[in-house]
Amino acid sequence: MAHYVARQSLISAYRPAAKKHFNFNFISSSFQRRMLVGDVESSLPKLLVEHADDYDIIVWDMMVERLGVRKVSTGGMVTRNVDHAAAGHTAVKMGGFYDFGTDAHFTQWVWAFDRFMETLDQVGAREKLVVNATSWASVDIYGMLPYDPEGRSPEWFNDPIQR
Repeated sequence: MAHYVARQSLISAYRPAAKKHFNFNFISSSFQRRMLVGDVESSLPKLLVEHADDYDIIVWDMMVERLGVRKVSTGGMVTRNVDHAAAGHTAVKMGGFYDFGTDAHFTQWVWAFDRFMETLDQVGAREKLVVNATSWASVDIYGMLPYDPEGRSPEWFNDPIQR
């Protein structure tokens, strides 16, 4: 594996925020800190351009898109993941959000998708892209509903992701 980008929605990947306004010291996990910094700085496009020759395949997992994005008052957007929700980690006011499945989110997402395809075309990597669009399972092997901290059902994700 050449690189791994997680917890970075497509919208936040093309809407960088200023790293100087965020405090990452509260995150003890180096992996979580690295992914959060990458989300704020929009690291994905730069990695794709700088390391295009390192990739035989690029796997894109759509599940992170369900989190939506949050505006940053000083500019940019970040993925609405639990690390960004931690109290006191940002020196800027967070703005409103684009909730997954809404028309407003979809408009932002389509704009970012077009930039993503342009990036892949720029480095000749579009044919290396494999999309993991696996549905969110409705039950696990024990017949239990999947955990979602906001109480959303798998259908909440599975239906709108088709668009």
